[in-house]
Amino acid sequence: MSLLIVVVGSVVWAAIALVIGLVTFGDVNPDARLLVGSAIVLSVGAALGASWWATRQRFGWAAGALLISVVAPTYSFWIINVIPIALAAVSIVAVVRDRDGVAAPK
Repeated sequence: MSLLIVVVGSVVWAAIALVIGLVTFGDVNPDARLLVGSAIVLSVGAALGASWWATRQRFGWAAGALLISVVAPTYSFWIINVIPIALAAVSIVAVVRDRDGVAAPK
């Protein structure tokens, strides 16, 4: 179950970050466009990377990538940055379960 949550949740988070980033990019100060554009690319790439790592049962790497994806420029929608943090927590729980010998989530 953890696998499905992290994989789907990461892709959904990437889509949300991309949509918010692209919709608000036009309002960004020209001096900050490179920084904001880089943050959008980094956050979306990290979220998609988390999904990829989770499909390979590498939940520790997925958690790290999800925490990196928090840099998404969400402006006044900052509360939705809780999504990747919660997904990272699910990934960490999966790592702990695997380390403690509990059956790995499929």
